[in-house]
Amino acid sequence: MKYKKDRYMSRVSTWFENLFLSCTTIIKVLILSKLKIEIPSRTHEKPLLILANGPSLTSQINGISDIKNYDLISVNNFPLTPYYKSLKPFAHVMVAPEYWIKGVNEDYIQNRNALFKALKEDTNWNIILFFPYLARNYRKVYNPLFENKNIRICYFNPTPIDGFKKINFWLMHRNLGMPRPHNVLIPSLILALNLGFKEIGLLGADHSWLNDIWVDENNQVLLTQKHFYDEDTAKALPMTKKGSGKRKLHEVLLKFHYSFRSYFLIKDYSIKLQAKIYNLTKGSYIDAFERDGKLIK
Repeated sequence: MKYKKDRYMSRVSTWFENLFLSCTTIIKVLILSKLKIEIPSRTHEKPLLILANGPSLTSQINGISDIKNYDLISVNNFPLTPYYKSLKPFAHVMVAPEYWIKGVNEDYIQNRNALFKALKEDTNWNIILFFPYLARNYRKVYNPLFENKNIRICYFNPTPIDGFKKINFWLMHRNLGMPRPHNVLIPSLILALNLGFKEIGLLGADHSWLNDIWVDENNQVLLTQKHFYDEDTAKALPMTKKGSGKRKLHEVLLKFHYSFRSYFLIKDYSIKLQAKIYNLTKGSYIDAFERDGKLIK
């Protein structure tokens, strides 16, 4: 009897917790989200590959016999690599505020200037750039992109949502919010699903940061964030807060927690949309999606 009572009380507690989180989510959406926002409609004859920037991406790209059989979405600093011009992704996603806001460290400013320069000068095909709606307030930073007629800039709501799944799915389907976007792969997946893709594969989604994090003798939390373009040169650095300051260990681990938890909600959302997400990255730490190489031929 005690076991049944404890289970009942646990369910009641969870229900009230979800009620609170859903109410909070709705308030956040009303305050933070652009209520009428649309993403382009598109017909999808090909499966989609999302090119995350993990260390394994180079070998995975080179292992695909004919990548033209897939639509591609790239993320973050991918346009700074030679693969951008050769693969010509149909869309590119960025979410981190360091790409827009003021008051960030100088290295972030140099990086984003180089990134927007590459996007403007190297894009000679039609591409959709997905930016968070907040970026509209910082258009001066990326104004030169509007000079390239091949580039279409679309905005999305990165407003974090929590609570009851049905409410979350309703908000996600209307582009009003998404699971906490602590990693660019999260909005990339939501956008891909809302664009209507039914088969989505993840490349370069190593997410193996736990192997590369430690605390030094000065109590600095250091993380070596390795990408496919800097795997051999990446340095151990503090993880910043919006491009400045330093995160404590519990803040870093909480950020990881939100990312990995978000993938399970995205998996449930994909099932609702009758879509399949395949994690094609060998050794990936993401434990939410089916690991099946059959999507790659």
